[in-house]
Amino acid sequence: MLRTLCLAALLALMVAPAFAQETKELKVGDKVADFTPRDWINQPTFESFSELKGDVIVLKAWGIN
Repeated sequence: MLRTLCLAALLALMVAPAFAQETKELKVGDKVADFTPRDWINQPTFESFSELKGDVIVLKAWGIN
């Protein structure tokens, strides 16, 4: 039973990358989907990133798996 469970878990780990989202490298000037941030520690003055069009945006995230 344990052997079957371990084999199934290993198979699931091997197949998971096949279903991962495709990533596209962004370049300067590329259009991105609008994103409305929430759950900020220090609430910014803007409502969504579309308000910052033309500005340089640096995102730093930590503690994300």
